[in-house]
Amino acid sequence: MVQLHGHETAFECSKIADYIDVIKAFRFSDNDHVQWMIKDFYDSADMFLFDTGVTPPKTEEEVQYGGTGRKFDWSRLKGLDIGKAFFLSGGIEPTDGPMIKEFLEDPVAKDLFVIDINSRFESTPGVKDLSKVQQFINDLKSS
Repeated sequence: MVQLHGHETAFECSKIADYIDVIKAFRFSDNDHVQWMIKDFYDSADMFLFDTGVTPPKTEEEVQYGGTGRKFDWSRLKGLDIGKAFFLSGGIEPTDGPMIKEFLEDPVAKDLFVIDINSRFESTPGVKDLSKVQQFINDLKSS
């Protein structure tokens, strides 16, 4: 699989998808419409990844392609029918279990495939703290 976090077009994604599964990442700014942004990628991406963008980037240097640590407003997905497996990303941290459990109650969560955790789960850069990850999983599983 490959995650595409740039400005790839649906056509470019479909060409890559001829060789490998494609996860198309979308970075949403405050006023972006989710379904409008993803509509052209249904046939060319295998999955979507929803993340937070910089609102609005003033220059190309301000454009960030993930790893911002900024919280994604999951409520923007509530009530939508994505109709394709997606990754929930955007500043997810160890204490977010209750908010994610609430999100899982919404019908849109039927397509949730992955919860993408970030550096707040790491003991050192690039090394996940397995006790934090396990506690997060336990929190999600608890009723």
